[in-house]
Amino acid sequence: MGRRGPKKTPAPITQLKGNPGRRSADEHEVTVPEGELAMPRWLGELRPPDDYEAKTIAELRPVAAALGVLRISRLAKLALIAAIREREEDQRRTEWAWLVPLLQRMGLATPIDAPALAMLVDQYVLYTEERRKVSQLGTTYETTTQAGDTMFRARPENSLADRALARTKAFMALYGMTASDRTGKSGEEDDPLEDLRRGNRNAG
Repeated sequence: MGRRGPKKTPAPITQLKGNPGRRSADEHEVTVPEGELAMPRWLGELRPPDDYEAKTIAELRPVAAALGVLRISRLAKLALIAAIREREEDQRRTEWAWLVPLLQRMGLATPIDAPALAMLVDQYVLYTEERRKVSQLGTTYETTTQAGDTMFRARPENSLADRALARTKAFMALYGMTASDRTGKSGEEDDPLEDLRRGNRNAG
């Protein structure tokens, strides 16, 4: 049977909060040895599926611009597609490169956290990818009913972005990455792992 009550708050997050409840430190908290926190290989290999070859160069240029590709007007179609895909592959590496060292300096990340941090980065980038699609395509799309009427439906990218955002926030809470996570709370503490599990159930 699992342990009852709220999850223990890691000591570094307790220090960030200031320990307003004057709770004693957890003497039994596991201490993980320091060392290199390497990004899992699978994270750097992820890239969303695309149909860029079927798009015109005019359709590709806004995608490239949103990813920060330089000299877009000078690139031929195949070169533009290659640049877009390279930037998409680099997104997860880029987010890892700024986030993980910062958490390490705060004492919140150790080598054993690599899988969890990889999932955090993946869900965050997935959220930005889906939000970018909505920004480019709009929040709705036009469709025709069986009766021949025209109606507008919400793009599925909206719900995909919402789910990725919920998972991102749950992971962020585990590492004290929002202001509310770093301040003292009165009453029973929320369990971010339960939020994550709830998000996964809703996604299914």
